[in-house]
Amino acid sequence: MITQELETFMGILVRKGKLAKFDRGIVQEVRHTYYPEIVNIEEADLLIDVGAHIGSYGVWCRHLNPRLTVFAFEPFPANNEVCELNLAGSGAAWVVCSSRMLGYEELNDPVWLVNNQNSGDIRYMEREQAKKFDNGFSIQEIVKTQPLMTLEQLLSRPRPGSRIVMKLDCEGGEFDILLNAKEETLRKISVIVGEYHQGEKAFHEQIVARLSAWFELKAERKHDERLGNFVFVRK
Repeated sequence: MITQELETFMGILVRKGKLAKFDRGIVQEVRHTYYPEIVNIEEADLLIDVGAHIGSYGVWCRHLNPRLTVFAFEPFPANNEVCELNLAGSGAAWVVCSSRMLGYEELNDPVWLVNNQNSGDIRYMEREQAKKFDNGFSIQEIVKTQPLMTLEQLLSRPRPGSRIVMKLDCEGGEFDILLNAKEETLRKISVIVGEYHQGEKAFHEQIVARLSAWFELKAERKHDERLGNFVFVRK
């Protein structure tokens, strides 16, 4: 059952009303933000899309590479509803839009912290931390909790010769994933592209420091004191 009013924009289902501007902006943004000239999705076999929002990146990648398998993770219910519809219409032989969260750190009292001005800024965090945000944010309860899925569980079956691309835009969850995944798991991935959310200093001191043994940081673009984009390519 569809609970939101939808319309089509550039071949993607987006929400009407106050979220329309942000959904449309993300549909346009994903076509150039994630370094397409480096990622080369046309040569990939599997896309792991963590923080899939309404599924626009997966649909665009499937347009460029019709044989691509997509595992999309979007746990926020309102986004997941649209993500499932978009990916179901992408014509993929094997596409999954999961409502589970990819990660490692289980929180004691988690809630959704929702940016009321941006449909792409929804953060999974402890209630006490979320209470520190006021203007423009609201707290939403997590009605149904599911166990986290780890990269090890996702990539447990061997994929010899597969070219795997992982895209991360998960509002800080990139630190949890990239700092806790096992080395042998990360080394199965060819390209890691996405957005960091805890500042350039933390990104370099933690993520770059850990991945530099196995990956080369090919490009980085800082947006502000909190946000920036990056792409790593396996050595």
